[in-house]
Amino acid sequence: MALDIRIFQIPGPGFERQNDLKKECQPFPLSSSTLWEMDPQFSPDGRKIAYCRSPEIWTCDADGANEIQVTDLGGFAGSPRWSPDGSHIAFDHNGGGKMGIYVVPAKGGLSKRVTSGSFTAILPSWSRDGKWIYFASDRTGDWQVWKVPSGGGPVVQVTRHGGWEAFESVDGQWLYYTKDHRFRGVWRVPVVGGEEIQILNRGRAQSWAIVASGIYLSENEVNGAAVIDFYGFSTGRFDRLFTIPKRLNIRRELGNLAVSPNGRSILIVAEEPVESDLVLVENFR
Repeated sequence: MALDIRIFQIPGPGFERQNDLKKECQPFPLSSSTLWEMDPQFSPDGRKIAYCRSPEIWTCDADGANEIQVTDLGGFAGSPRWSPDGSHIAFDHNGGGKMGIYVVPAKGGLSKRVTSGSFTAILPSWSRDGKWIYFASDRTGDWQVWKVPSGGGPVVQVTRHGGWEAFESVDGQWLYYTKDHRFRGVWRVPVVGGEEIQILNRGRAQSWAIVASGIYLSENEVNGAAVIDFYGFSTGRFDRLFTIPKRLNIRRELGNLAVSPNGRSILIVAEEPVESDLVLVENFR
């Protein structure tokens, strides 16, 4: 039995639903491609999705239609993130043997590398004003969050006590981030600089999404089931939204969670068993 890594779509909490959200949901694949797909992200207006269809960056409409290949670099490109105005996409790529941060027009075109040096740079995200791109780098000997001007230039260290995947709050006041896959939790630091504070003891890198009202988390329960929970900033509590069917194995390390700006759609990345049969045809002419 083979395994296919695909992007699946789920109607989100903002959708007019008929069933209890806490029950097992029924995700449906975003496309019929047999290539591995991962790292989905909605555009700021929610009309487009950027994703990695191994090994390049692609975009499509929010319903999966009108697929367009954006990069053609060879190697491997991943972690696509839209600029605030939706005109460009930042991503990481292993050109030159080391992962670096690149920017490409959302409609396709020439990709520009915005980080330099011999250190690894991965997992980009944009500041809300579009002036900076955050990323993770091990250039100090451990993983921290850094930022670089979106057009390229000198980098600035943001975190001091570990950092990996970072996103600014919708109002641009805070930077929320996780640490590498060894650590559970979500931290935040003021965008202007200040004390780094852990705000959640749940959640892992590449398994969360931040919106104006809170944070979505995809997690694996002790019984093996995968679930999607929501932490509300105003309530300070977690609510269970979905249980994922056990036929789908959530892939945490593949950027497995994205939420549309209006909350009407959730994307997950999961392995799905693919069965096939061998048929012997005799006396074929």
